Amino acid sequence: MKAPKLTSLIIGSVVLLGCKDYGPSNERTALQIAASNDAQTSSGNLVTGSVQITVSGERSRISFTAIRHQDGSVSGEYQLNGRDSRIHAQVLCFRVSAGGVSVGALVDQSSNPVDIGHDLLFITAVPDRISPPLIDLFDNGPIDIFGYHFPDEARAFCFGGLPVTSAGDLPLYQIENGHVELH
Repeated sequence: MKAPKLTSLIIGSVVLLGCKDYGPSNERTALQIAASNDAQTSSGNLVTGSVQITVSGERSRISFTAIRHQDGSVSGEYQLNGRDSRIHAQVLCFRVSAGGVSVGALVDQSSNPVDIGHDLLFITAVPDRISPPLIDLFDNGPIDIFGYHFPDEARAFCFGGLPVTSAGDLPLYQIENGHVELH
């Protein structure tokens, strides 16, 4: 089970390096989203980040926000901007644990059209490390694991403690610039 997931991560990373985005780059950042009224009225958890990391020699800017609302629903956005790559995703869920934050999202825009419609998973060790995104191109769900039913892999990943993917083994990169905050 780990080999296909690891292969997916490697292929996805190679594909991201070869993609070029010609679309507009004037979208809101995670910090702007977090500053919106929706985030300020949330009484649940709020996780935000705007960071810069370097993976395989490519510097990327990752911005995200994940908001747990009073009714338990989750919203937010994730965006990665690299030299030749761009990904935007809608956050579906997140889980805060002693080791950091696990976030699951659904890709809705990408410089690589193959990514669109697939689950995106990433982890962060607050406040100073973050993983690059893992986009699962093979299985979006539904998923049944040990008697638990999930509509997609992202939500299973956020549930935690279940062997959904090798994403728990994702490398964590030191944040070079910026920060991640848990409110």
